[in-house]
Amino acid sequence: MTNVKLNREDKDALFKLVFGDYPENALSLYNAINGTDYTDCDDLKITTLRDSLYIGVKNDVSFLFNHDMNLYEHQSTYCPNMPLRGLGYFADLYMAHLGGEAESYIRMYDSKLISIPAPKYYIFYNGITNEPEKLDLRLSDAYEGDGDIEITAHMLNVNAGNNTELMGNCKPLSDYSVFVDRVREYLKQGLSKEEAIEKAIDSCIEDGILEKILREERAKVENLLIRGLTEEEQQMLKELQIKDAREEGIEKGVEIGAAEANMEAVEKMIEKGRAKDAEDACEVLGVSMEDYLKWKAAKA
Repeated sequence: MTNVKLNREDKDALFKLVFGDYPENALSLYNAINGTDYTDCDDLKITTLRDSLYIGVKNDVSFLFNHDMNLYEHQSTYCPNMPLRGLGYFADLYMAHLGGEAESYIRMYDSKLISIPAPKYYIFYNGITNEPEKLDLRLSDAYEGDGDIEITAHMLNVNAGNNTELMGNCKPLSDYSVFVDRVREYLKQGLSKEEAIEKAIDSCIEDGILEKILREERAKVENLLIRGLTEEEQQMLKELQIKDAREEGIEKGVEIGAAEANMEAVEKMIEKGRAKDAEDACEVLGVSMEDYLKWKAAKA
């Protein structure tokens, strides 16, 4: 697989597109999380920070709805510092809500209590390392001593097979999960990132998964994914590819030895269509092409 440079702005862009640019999807996700059935998207106001005032980064998706300040962040890697990041995000969101930096400072010194929407903070994790279905990350976990401020980020694993009730109640989230899973599966099969993305888009449109977005904004989705797939994710996918090949081709590895098992794994990759040819399979598995050809000749 081709190496891709890490582009932080694009890394979570598909999630932002699905839930930040389509209010109906954000409302569907809100309903699934809160057990509600609201339908009027006109009551939902997107508040996503395009350029955060203080910490120099952008949040993923945030919106005001039903007296709640909702902050939804996507993570492809586990990050225990999300509550600390949320502290900065919410500070900026409330400043903007109160009228901007100057206006908010004036209002905060008023003798009258200011009513503010309640903060709701969720992290949607879809990385390729195993993480719990649900995990609460708390700011207080980072304190060196006792503290009086708490921020809780509710991390939800949205990889296929996790949080099935939530997925069942929010088709856009379920579709997003399935689409990402298909891209990864095609990458594991040895397709280039461009081929994997193309095939995932085609199959999902055919199956009615994220169909509207993929049809209307196909070029944008392709561009976001090509730029957004991180080097770390690709390396982990490569390791999974190797693991899968070896699991299928090494059942008799104990008897035939590691070298023989590696050669069997090369054969399996070619047989399953997970490599274009023997040279490609040898490169993925770290096997010498010369040794493989010798083994192949001796086997014949």
